[in-house]
Amino acid sequence: QVVSVVERLGPGGESVGREATVFQVAMSARDGSGVTVAVPLVDEPPPQRVFAYLPVRTAGFRFAVQAPFDLTASRADLHRSAANTRRRNEVSKVFLEVCRANPEVSGKALQYLGTEPADPFWLPVRTDILAGLQGVPCVLTERGPAEPSRCRLRGSDPVAGRIPS
Repeated sequence: QVVSVVERLGPGGESVGREATVFQVAMSARDGSGVTVAVPLVDEPPPQRVFAYLPVRTAGFRFAVQAPFDLTASRADLHRSAANTRRRNEVSKVFLEVCRANPEVSGKALQYLGTEPADPFWLPVRTDILAGLQGVPCVLTERGPAEPSRCRLRGSDPVAGRIPS
């Protein structure tokens, strides 16, 4: 288990509370890049932050990312450097490894992916994860998680209920 505690500050810099998240699943990149993905095993995972040892910002994902990113002077954002791009590109690989290793995570992978990131820097991560999930049981069906290629989407039309799954 990994626990993250983030202190929230008010407009004057005063502490207005703390926010704690427990991550039950964490995995690091095998290439030594220092990229770690941490996933909270909860029903409704909230948006998580990108960390460079301390919280930096959210990226739109519902899993946390820790890496030795190069930061701007304000520590509020990442430099758009080649090193940060390499680290960013490792995030999708690590997340997919977590999905392959943990059926509880893979069954909710699309939920952990969250909405489309507001920052274009993170869009390749989302695209790579969606492509990589094609061979991972990540679509919840009546029979449990299934690979996307083995699923048929049913609409609300009464005829759709007669299509075998």
